[in-house]
Amino acid sequence: MTKRSGTLLRRAAWLRSEAAGRVRSLGQAAFLKTATPTLLRLSIGRWPTAVEQEAFAKGFNSGAYGLPPLLRGVAMVEAARPYLGRAAMLAADPQALERGRLTHGQMLGDPQQHWTGRKVRFLHLEKTAGSSLTTWLAAKFHPRQIDPDPHRNIPPHIHPAHDGEGARQAAHEAALVWGHYDLPALRQIDEGTGAHPFTFTILRDPNERILSLYYYWRANTVDRAPEVQFAHEHGLAGFLAHPTVRVRNFIDNLYVRRLTGLYATEESDPLRDDPERAVALACAALDSLDFVGFADALDASLQSLAHRLGTDAPERAPRVNVLEHSIRNPVTPFRAVKYEALSADILGLLDDLTCYDRRVCEHARQRFDGPKSA
Repeated sequence: MTKRSGTLLRRAAWLRSEAAGRVRSLGQAAFLKTATPTLLRLSIGRWPTAVEQEAFAKGFNSGAYGLPPLLRGVAMVEAARPYLGRAAMLAADPQALERGRLTHGQMLGDPQQHWTGRKVRFLHLEKTAGSSLTTWLAAKFHPRQIDPDPHRNIPPHIHPAHDGEGARQAAHEAALVWGHYDLPALRQIDEGTGAHPFTFTILRDPNERILSLYYYWRANTVDRAPEVQFAHEHGLAGFLAHPTVRVRNFIDNLYVRRLTGLYATEESDPLRDDPERAVALACAALDSLDFVGFADALDASLQSLAHRLGTDAPERAPRVNVLEHSIRNPVTPFRAVKYEALSADILGLLDDLTCYDRRVCEHARQRFDGPKSA
């Protein structure tokens, strides 16, 4: 082979390599343009902003981090970092959830965070946008700072709050506690300890809350809890008109009951026996809270709450519609449900089941400067 032919061969090889590189670059650019929105949608649970897509592409194209392209890209997106931290915790101990070392509530925390402010206690009342709020709030805490209670979704008229050896002590030591408790149970966590945690709740239009709860139960196809089965067995009017005692404690002026601990039994109902006293106790309980927010003004409520807690507020509150998300997800046991028209009879039943809660809500709006009811 002559020197000239060898040079030509090397030149041809370089050109082929350069052309292949450009093809790969063009292919990668086309891939990023089309795939980035979907990849980030799967990574952060929503469609990404233009800035987030740009950050992903920057990380994806960089080879300086010793990570595969997909992980590099996701790591550059700020909204994805808490999820990566949780994934790292699970990667270090894949059976953490099954072994009880972490609970699902703790997995909402962010391993990169450490809360240094007052302890926080959130009275999460069912179907009041609490899931949206905790999605934002829990990410301010390290997972180990969050109460590990696995029964946080079971209300106290069914299961005693923090029942079991060490459960109440673990809750007291936690920087963040939330759940479907009642206020007396939430107060007992820190009673006699000298602690003064920041305690708050979120309220929603009482009629809307009941309807949301009913259709959530109706959509659930596998839960065998008596209240869920009762919703499946009755149309809306029957559900509202003839609730069992267990169901009544979920829908009959729930705000008053959860603020006071006054529950119906087969023998009596202290709320209905003396409603004026119950409402007075509920309003006094509200006055003892550090903050009350409102689901119909969630963005403003989170802005105010963040200011009171001394932390950054989201530009917009996360929208976590549990039922809508569950119906869209094919692996969950939820199905679409048909919504009934609200007849005069149904509206009358709703008004009776929320008559005292509406007074409590109005008191809260006056006390905490919430949006006034029409």
